[in-house]
Amino acid sequence: MRLNEIAPAPAGRAWLAVLAVLTMSALLARAVNLGGPALWTDEMYSFSIASGPLRPLLVEQDQTPPLFALLLHFWIMVAGSGDLALRVPSALAGTAAVPVTFFVARRYLDPAASFLAAGLIALSVYGVVVSQEARPYALFLLLAGTGMLTLQRFEERPDRGRAVAHGAVAVLLLYTHAYALLFVAAHTLYMLLRHGGDAAWRRRWLALQGFVAVAYAPWLPTLLASSQRVAGDFWLQPPGRMEALRTLSTLAGSWAGPYVAVPLLALAVWWTARATRGRLRDSGDRSSLLWLSIGLPVALPFILSYALPVYTPKYAIPASIPVVILAVVALRRLTVAWRPPAFAVVTGILLAISTGMVASYFVAGQPEDRKQDWRTAAALVEVAPASTAVVFNNGYCDSVSTAPMCAFGRYSGRTDLRLVPFFFEDHGMAPPVTNASVQQLGPLVAGAPEVWVVYTYGGSDNGLIAQELERLGYRYIEAWEPKNLVVQRFEAP
Repeated sequence: MRLNEIAPAPAGRAWLAVLAVLTMSALLARAVNLGGPALWTDEMYSFSIASGPLRPLLVEQDQTPPLFALLLHFWIMVAGSGDLALRVPSALAGTAAVPVTFFVARRYLDPAASFLAAGLIALSVYGVVVSQEARPYALFLLLAGTGMLTLQRFEERPDRGRAVAHGAVAVLLLYTHAYALLFVAAHTLYMLLRHGGDAAWRRRWLALQGFVAVAYAPWLPTLLASSQRVAGDFWLQPPGRMEALRTLSTLAGSWAGPYVAVPLLALAVWWTARATRGRLRDSGDRSSLLWLSIGLPVALPFILSYALPVYTPKYAIPASIPVVILAVVALRRLTVAWRPPAFAVVTGILLAISTGMVASYFVAGQPEDRKQDWRTAAALVEVAPASTAVVFNNGYCDSVSTAPMCAFGRYSGRTDLRLVPFFFEDHGMAPPVTNASVQQLGPLVAGAPEVWVVYTYGGSDNGLIAQELERLGYRYIEAWEPKNLVVQRFEAP
């Protein structure tokens, strides 16, 4: 089947039952131990923003547009702020991406192959990871896939209703993540390739993009201000070989996924190149939407990050939908001459392997994320005497006045401890401790019978806090290492 043809509709309604099973499988995978791990730093940031007043939520966020925080703000009013409740919106968004993937894939594949594409998204390890944290990435995945679907529907019948639907999704997408600009750019380039020579199509598309631009304009001042901060100083480093491997794993669903996806994508590239033979006008078939939705949001920022680091593999998660569809297109073409049961066997094998990868992720204790075990840290400090100073450098907390919002305070049942969120700048991501700044520690811990120091990304202060405490007379006793944390105990002289 050519990529610019729509596959025939499946017979009967049995396909609805199959899609429901895949969607329920996705929900079950995302529900496993959903409220188990403690909130990590970025989740605490989401919680702190969503729990605050609406105006700062809408205009003062750093880098990330406000849609997810706004949804979380109203969700907290209904469901509360427990760890499980805060993650439910992401779990639902990640689950909803499965039927969206199926309907996008139906523009390129027959029903059986479309079910395989949807199943691979349902059982993607990294899809589960982003669906189990109170961050906007699962919503980003859902809206990016929905944007592709509404664009395809608008292209098939360019009436006002479908134009409004796509425009609304594009606006929501732009208000979810800064990288959404690259997905919208991919849509525009696709439409120019497909319909650039048709004046009527150009007018329709420009009118639609004008609506999207006007709706996005209120966020532009914040976007420009955050871009200047990123250009001046950002925590990301230039990408290297490991970031490339992590990107492939993220797009393919698991660390093992690239062994299947990369060869299939290479075949898809080769077949596309042979079909176009270098002729730009032939690159405007439906498959170009998939390629552009990978190239602009993933390859472009990856390359640009060698000059200005702005890329991390998690930002690429929405491109997993076109990656999976292209890989299944190549697989379907490879197996077109096989007997019909053969593709069903291949589908069963791939879905079984994906299920095994998700199961191993949970058996191994959810290791492929950055969640921090604040519960264990808080339990360790339970033995500390009253008035102990607990110094911690992360968990999102800007000042002592917001201590109840801090991760340690969230998981500690003690009200007689002196919480000391230490040396924060404008974000909770482990700011540097210097020889000068560490001298401020003395008054904060003065008179405490013990000092407990809780690091995230342990050792980020190069031992300066421990050296200062020992200079003040505190004696190092022992240390523990919960997940992504280091806990140290010091005793007063």
